[in-house]
Amino acid sequence: MGKMKAFCVLSAVLAATAAIGGSRKIPYDGTIRDRLWMWGHNPYLANVIHEQLSAKGDSTLDAIEARPNIEMADACRYMGIWNVCSIMFRDMDYELEDYCKTLRGMKRVAWGVSDGDTTKTKEEKKRLADRASRILPNLTTLYLDDYFCSDVSRYTLDEINELRGRQRLRGTDLAVVLYLDQNGVKEEYRAELERCETISLWMWEAKNLAKAEEGVRKCRAMVGPKKEILLGLYMWDFGGGDKPIPPNVMKSQLEVAYKLLKERAIDGLIFHCTPFVAFDLEAVKISRAWIAQHGDERLTPPEPGVTVRGTGSAAEEDFGTIRRRYEKELLERIVPFWERHSIDRECGGYLTCLDREGKPYDTFKEMWLEWREVYMFARLYNSEYSKPDWLKIAADGYAFLVAKARRADGSYVYRLDRRGGTLMESGGGADVFTHGFAAMAAAELYKATKDEKCRAEALSCWKVYRRLWEANDRPYRQLAHRMIGLNVLNVFQGAFGDTYLKEATGVFAEIRGFFDSGTGCLLERARPDGTFDLETQYGRFVNPGHVAEGCSFVCDHFRRGGDRAELPFVKRMLRRHFAFGWDRERGGGFVYRDAKGLPCDKTDWMLKSWWACCEAATAALRVYELTGESEFLAMFREIDAYNWREFRDPDYPEWYAYAPVEGRRAHTYKGNFRKGCFHLPRHLLDCIEVLKRLEGRRSHLQ
Repeated sequence: MGKMKAFCVLSAVLAATAAIGGSRKIPYDGTIRDRLWMWGHNPYLANVIHEQLSAKGDSTLDAIEARPNIEMADACRYMGIWNVCSIMFRDMDYELEDYCKTLRGMKRVAWGVSDGDTTKTKEEKKRLADRASRILPNLTTLYLDDYFCSDVSRYTLDEINELRGRQRLRGTDLAVVLYLDQNGVKEEYRAELERCETISLWMWEAKNLAKAEEGVRKCRAMVGPKKEILLGLYMWDFGGGDKPIPPNVMKSQLEVAYKLLKERAIDGLIFHCTPFVAFDLEAVKISRAWIAQHGDERLTPPEPGVTVRGTGSAAEEDFGTIRRRYEKELLERIVPFWERHSIDRECGGYLTCLDREGKPYDTFKEMWLEWREVYMFARLYNSEYSKPDWLKIAADGYAFLVAKARRADGSYVYRLDRRGGTLMESGGGADVFTHGFAAMAAAELYKATKDEKCRAEALSCWKVYRRLWEANDRPYRQLAHRMIGLNVLNVFQGAFGDTYLKEATGVFAEIRGFFDSGTGCLLERARPDGTFDLETQYGRFVNPGHVAEGCSFVCDHFRRGGDRAELPFVKRMLRRHFAFGWDRERGGGFVYRDAKGLPCDKTDWMLKSWWACCEAATAALRVYELTGESEFLAMFREIDAYNWREFRDPDYPEWYAYAPVEGRRAHTYKGNFRKGCFHLPRHLLDCIEVLKRLEGRRSHLQ
């Protein structure tokens, strides 16, 4: 691309880095529009074109009416396109963060790390892409533009391998531009093409467009059916004299592109480029009208036995891919980690303070974590993946806790030493939750064994839970008591039947009482009379993780017979969570927020914790299942991509507890006094179950 050739190009998105599983890929939804991209350049390019034509005295100017310069995102919206390839040739007039904010509304963003710009080194371009990737959760692909036609843009194979290593940390894919008329489809390019997930094909000179179809088929024959191929469409003839593409040529391009799309020979199109939307070009008008006519058409599924990347019309295939990723993670990396490192075969119970590799760094046994692990292994045993060992692990843990931690009145102490001696009688207000988790664990174990002693223990713990709930509802009523209470009752319904539906419905009604219409937040605390204390930090306190977790539990309640007429409330809460509790700039869910956006007295409010982000993903997927509304599926995909990118440890099993802060990971442990065998495996298993139901609902998804 040399001169202006940096406008030919590509797009991106595909399934990638499957080995790590942290891909940001946003699968296509089945419509032609979802597979359309725009090649994006800085707005200054329109001025450059004008200046060049003026200097030459080119009469083309007479046929062009210039509009004000247009930003990439605005140009895409004008054309009716959701995806943009951002190729930056020159420094912007504003900061990167501000520039990226303009792209947050795009569905997918591809970012250039190679082009004809000689003002920046390769390392500078890669660092810029790293920064953009941290800001933009929708950045799915890195682009090698001008790759085969410019020494400035060329990487060695070792450099490409190093770049792919960086990508895996961010979950992005790699794409490359190939000119069919200047470069051709050559065997010598195979090594580079094999290292890229997407190939965008272009004709530099309009006079060669008649050969585009032949070039596409030749490329497909070389790279096979699993690579994504995007066909680039110029609206300006750079190689043929710097002039607009004639209307008849633009129409011909679109006819060929439509044919190749319908045949599934290509996976999408890229229109070049955003600055020309500022010109009153016939090619722009024709392209925009074509998009309006065909954009919402759905592509038919491929013939049996034909593999096509990102098949959007078969949405079940996408859900199946995610489900298999989750199954692999749960069954091969998460559950084995806790089986191997957590079970205290010498003293009983579980060790939960585990370092990155699984070695214990503390031996106390806290009731929250102990009972949660009983519950999780009992639930795994009750799942379709059932193993006898899991029932033994759950039953042994249960026996240890009943023998060592249970008081005569049916309540439990808060913390034990390794051998079962009492270290802490009470955890204060946290005691209530000990008994909620114990009730869940005993009920799930009853479901597995039908042992009436487990049923009796579950009901006894629930009675203690309700007593402590009421005792600790002073001076303010607590949302968390109701939220966990609803979770317990959902588990009871699964183990004991629908007897508890009425009680669960009442608890949900109480949860609704924590919604403050003035701030739009589900507050953590309310006065006994139902009013809110918005004058203090204590009263304005919001726990975004609890909001997401609560939405998830309510969806589970609806599936078990709750009144689905209340779904609008849940949708509103989750939307508010995503707007207020999710970091829209850097990604991730905040641990704490102040309902009015005022300073929060929690010093760790900015941390992004594994549990809150896992619960947010589960909630989004469950709301999508109940509503079929695509915004919640997009929400799930964004959270899912963040979680697998920021929490998953590619080198050792289990996930980190916290995402890096400003690029630094403060903690590398896999378990502590709050993180055990619970939130992550439950999230994976919950989502697997939802995804299986979605896979079987073709009519709903279509």
